[in-house]
Amino acid sequence: MEEKFEHDEYYEEWNTTINTLYQQNGRYLSIRYFLDLRYEFMQNYLYSAPKIIVLGLNIPEQLMYALSDETVYVLGGSLYAANLSEQMVPRDTDSCIKSVLGILKSGIFKVDKETIVIVPITCDSMRKIPALLKDNMRVITIEVPSTQYDKKLEDFWIDEIRDMVYKIKNVLNIKNSKDRIFSQIEQSKRAYKAFTDLDTYLMNDNEGINGAMKMFIAQSYFWTSDKYTWTENVYGLINEMSIQRKYYYEEYRPRVLMIGSPIYAPNYKIPFLLEELGLDLKQCIHPLSVSLFENNNQGIAVTTAGAIKNVARESFFKDLSPAYVQNDVLSAYIRYYIENYHFDGVVYHILKGQIEYDFELRRFEEYFEEYNIPVFRLETDYNYQDVEQLRIRLEAFSEMLQHRYKVLRQGA
Repeated sequence: MEEKFEHDEYYEEWNTTINTLYQQNGRYLSIRYFLDLRYEFMQNYLYSAPKIIVLGLNIPEQLMYALSDETVYVLGGSLYAANLSEQMVPRDTDSCIKSVLGILKSGIFKVDKETIVIVPITCDSMRKIPALLKDNMRVITIEVPSTQYDKKLEDFWIDEIRDMVYKIKNVLNIKNSKDRIFSQIEQSKRAYKAFTDLDTYLMNDNEGINGAMKMFIAQSYFWTSDKYTWTENVYGLINEMSIQRKYYYEEYRPRVLMIGSPIYAPNYKIPFLLEELGLDLKQCIHPLSVSLFENNNQGIAVTTAGAIKNVARESFFKDLSPAYVQNDVLSAYIRYYIENYHFDGVVYHILKGQIEYDFELRRFEEYFEEYNIPVFRLETDYNYQDVEQLRIRLEAFSEMLQHRYKVLRQGA
């Protein structure tokens, strides 16, 4: 008889997503490393508590992994975990925050009173989380500034990150972290270069993995402190895709750019639906991918304090946080991709409850109108009850894009 464990449904949710990704991309042997990385990650923290848990992607990972290999980034993404926290939060709380709470409060990952949890305050809902966690773990809050274009707020952010590092060092009794910090910075630079090369390869119309798999690879970066091995496997995948490259054209699939509320595994309901309906998710401008894009502007540091400052500053100007009054970083990435690559349409994803992303929509719609690119606004949550309704609407959008492509091609 098969043994049952608590939270089996959580692991089954991940298994379903991983199996689907393998079915779609399994011709590339290199993807097995990234899929297996998730299993190893879950196994590591099934019975023992990580030393540091970070909520979201605002906090630079180089510093966290330098302070402890036992660092976990909790991003949400699980319907099962979201359902576990239904009684803890108001009904209209977004699924991502529910999922984070479900993971932390329900024992999916073991935590104890010595576990340090970093909570960046990006919205009113996040402001409530520390009170729900403080009795079971050590909580450190970080205020995310409202704008990236105020020197005082930039300095405030750097000071917050520096103070956080020193607090963690005291708690974990770390005497000297300089070598580990510089090592993680070097590893991250190589990893960023590898992911940027992967993105460039796929954007240049090369045959390869689909958009959902690229999103999964970006997320897998946060499941290991060994960035060297991760980097080697990204380049191994690029090499394998170039060897298997096809020299014939398949039926045209409309190229889609997706922006809006971030999508985290295992809930790939929308990316999988786009793929099923014949849409090519060519690019998703997402906090995961933006955090991994190469940055050649980071200054050279010789001291620990200087390295922390450079890393904190870089993370500040890469951040796509909804906390910002105007998300100019997101705007810059949108302009880069629209002006350098072809897209047939845009899917603007809104997770119910994340109204901050809706505030940006009108500004972006006006920009896409200049380039004659249709925008499809899609609002959903982690539940699957609306899949058929979304399928009908997205199918109509796909057919419209196919028709536009044929008309434009005939006109050319």
